[in-house]
Amino acid sequence: MFNRLIPRCVSLKCVSSTNYVRTFAGHNKWSKIKRKKGVKDNARAARWGKASKAIENASRACGGDKTHLSLQAAISAAKNVQLPKEKINDALERGIKSKNLEESSSYETMRYDGMIQTSSGKVATVITALTDNRNRTAANVRAIFRKNGGELLPTGANDWIFENLSVINVPRTSEWGESEDEILIERALQGGAIDIASDGDNDFMVKCDLS
Repeated sequence: MFNRLIPRCVSLKCVSSTNYVRTFAGHNKWSKIKRKKGVKDNARAARWGKASKAIENASRACGGDKTHLSLQAAISAAKNVQLPKEKINDALERGIKSKNLEESSSYETMRYDGMIQTSSGKVATVITALTDNRNRTAANVRAIFRKNGGELLPTGANDWIFENLSVINVPRTSEWGESEDEILIERALQGGAIDIASDGDNDFMVKCDLS
């Protein structure tokens, strides 16, 4: 009779030993890593989405001309957020195709003028936004102004304060002399520059029309 109890005791020990193998949801290291990774992935996807739409919109506007300044700026911003090269090319192609097909359901650039209250007074602001829904974007921008003690003004209200120009920074080198300054100024004026300024020994700033 004692011999019959032995296997029963062994089987009970085996069953009881499985009770120690447990995982607790709130204390799992992988769950924390997965949650943090998910937040980072979502933020990266949002940055990539905005960069891709900016390239697509610029490509649509200029027909995919990579010498166009707005497209170059969009590509440069996309590279800053580490958008993969194949996604950049895909956005370029989508912009060209949508221009050729003359799609009406496309993103467009909107402008909003306003004043924002700060500790030192009011600051004039001009905001440009890329959107596929005018009403939604206008409501969001208006809420941002209201939250910061400002107000949304009619489009163009701040034109008297700002100039919409292209700015080119030309760095000086150690071998730069007066003759190079004169050549730069002469060629910039011939190219249609509006203004040329120098901050002393460092760079030249050339202002010209957006075109």
